[in-house]
Amino acid sequence: MLPFAISPRRFSQPMFFQPNISLSEWLHERDWASHWWFPVACLYAAIMVPLSLGALLYQINIPALAQPGAHAQHLLSGFTLALITGYLCGKTSRWQLLGLLTAWATARIAPLSGSPDWLGTGAQTVFACSLLWLLLPRFARAKRWSNLMLVPLLGLLAILAVASNWLIAQHNGWYWQRHLGSQMLLLLALLMMFMGGRSLAPAITTAHQKRGIEIQARLQPGLEGWLIATIGCAALLGHWLPAPAGLLLVVAGFLCLTRLWRWQVRALLGHAFISGMLIGYLWLAVGLIACGLALICQWGWQTSVHMISTGALGTLSCCIMLRSLAQRLKHSTDWGLLAFPCLMITLAACARVGADLLENRILLLWIAAICWSLAYLWLAWKWSGIWCARPDSNRRPTA
Repeated sequence: MLPFAISPRRFSQPMFFQPNISLSEWLHERDWASHWWFPVACLYAAIMVPLSLGALLYQINIPALAQPGAHAQHLLSGFTLALITGYLCGKTSRWQLLGLLTAWATARIAPLSGSPDWLGTGAQTVFACSLLWLLLPRFARAKRWSNLMLVPLLGLLAILAVASNWLIAQHNGWYWQRHLGSQMLLLLALLMMFMGGRSLAPAITTAHQKRGIEIQARLQPGLEGWLIATIGCAALLGHWLPAPAGLLLVVAGFLCLTRLWRWQVRALLGHAFISGMLIGYLWLAVGLIACGLALICQWGWQTSVHMISTGALGTLSCCIMLRSLAQRLKHSTDWGLLAFPCLMITLAACARVGADLLENRILLLWIAAICWSLAYLWLAWKWSGIWCARPDSNRRPTA
């Protein structure tokens, strides 16, 4: 039996179907956003990649997917914003979660169903504005400038998500892929660097302390500040000033590698969560260097971005979602939980990069899509138990 398989003995009562409570009371109760958004994000990611690949290669009659950059737009504007909602919203009233989910689903389904363009763009605008209304006041109270950086970063990501919906609706996917998609990916890389470091630093410090070792380089705020500056400036310069932007990305990639080296992670490779996050962080560092060289040389950009969008985003998101699931079920995050999705995402990233460099491109594209989908279908299955049950309150976390 796989770890964390849903067993009735582990749960006490249903989480969503509660007797002796009115609908109004149920809607006003607060619930973890991750319980709603992580399963939805997993299913969306698993379905959209093979569907968009089929639309591009075999002319499936879905105009919104059969144009350049459509799959990137759906993943960056749909999947990543769903992850951000689940990760950052925390406990939120259920009526707000339902409203966000309705707007998000409408924005995703409308372009695929041939609905009027204004419906998808309007729903995306409502979703983005509602998400910012929930998140920005929380981060605006921060005292450190590095935390305050999340306010404009989340705002820019939301604005670009709305703009991308409009561009794809106007069948101008090439412009999205060439300009706004690149900016959105680099801003997402900045968010992954920030959030990944904030998750890794305390986990690495705790693991070292359990071994009786005190490390001096923990969060490394100075290095983090330089990373914010270099990636942020590169995202703003983008393809308009490719050589300076590329140089900044190369510097940022080596700064990420320096941060990893200063964490002294060699002795912690047996720790499942830390190792999984390190794989994702390494994909991010290598992807930043590759993207920087691609901008400088004006070659290989589409290959390089998949190191970030597939390797880094896929691995980091799987680790974060599985750790959240482990905390919900009050278990440790072990290799039995992380090994399969991390392996599938690694295979997907390698196959997608190899598709641009090797022969048998179509075969490698399908291998990448299938491995990606298998990883997120597995995650969605693991999260499915959260929708119908809650853990027994007597259990205690083991790590």
